[in-house]
Amino acid sequence: MASRGISIVTGANSGVGLEVATDLFRRGFTVIMACRNIARAERAKDHILSTEDPPVFSDDLVAAAEETANRRRRLQVMSLDLSSLQSVREFHTAFEVLLDVSLQRKLSVHVLPNKF
Repeated sequence: MASRGISIVTGANSGVGLEVATDLFRRGFTVIMACRNIARAERAKDHILSTEDPPVFSDDLVAAAEETANRRRRLQVMSLDLSSLQSVREFHTAFEVLLDVSLQRKLSVHVLPNKF
């Protein structure tokens, strides 16, 4: 499935942020999970992938493997602490690299939900 756009979700490792990230991922968006705690964010990413990963009923194992890899690419964890301007700057720099390298600038940010 091609991505419908990019969504950056802050606090995506728990609570409302996790639910928003899960829903946007299910709807086909590339989701950037912007979190302070990377270990918790990785666990949340694994949870989303395990609960949202459809079973593969394909005889074409190569296509199935490519689809699985594509789903993993659509869910990225990045470090971001909104209370630190330095962290925000580092996130911006890393996000620009991600766009250049991983996404080849084919997409722009379409959704930026933020918990208050």
